[in-house]
Amino acid sequence: MLITGGTDVKHKDYLNDFYLDFIHNSDINSNLYIHGGKGDAHFTRHVSIITNLLKEKNIPFDLDVKDYASHAEISPYFTDYILETVPKLTNTLLVKDTSVKKMDNNAKYLENNKVQYAYYIYKGNQKEPVEKIMYSSNSRLTYQVKESGTYRVTVFLRNNKQKVTARTGRIVI
Repeated sequence: MLITGGTDVKHKDYLNDFYLDFIHNSDINSNLYIHGGKGDAHFTRHVSIITNLLKEKNIPFDLDVKDYASHAEISPYFTDYILETVPKLTNTLLVKDTSVKKMDNNAKYLENNKVQYAYYIYKGNQKEPVEKIMYSSNSRLTYQVKESGTYRVTVFLRNNKQKVTARTGRIVI
């Protein structure tokens, strides 16, 4: 990723020249990853030129296009793209979200997928969980609480190489 620190014509020209030079004069033997908004003028004016050149030169690339129209809107989309792409490239686990939400007396935990998950549900300040849900491929959990109180969840993620633990905040039910 290359950031110039400016938005005027000379900064845009610098980026265009840099990437075009890179593509023309480098031996690229890995996949390139590109993100943009389909209505963003930066994307239509600059990224499409780069992707067309990559196609011409048979250079593999991954193009992620989201539905936003202004470069000012890139932040949440690019963040999601990075959080999805980097763990795949590095073969690591990443916990993106450890939120618990109250829904009709259900505590619900949301998480990313493609790994195995286990859940320990705790009530109040108890050190032992009130329930243990062992490893499965379920990346979402809906849990019917048995009585009112404050709950929290510890989530365990694993794949062949890693184990990660994440904790939610507390929720009062």
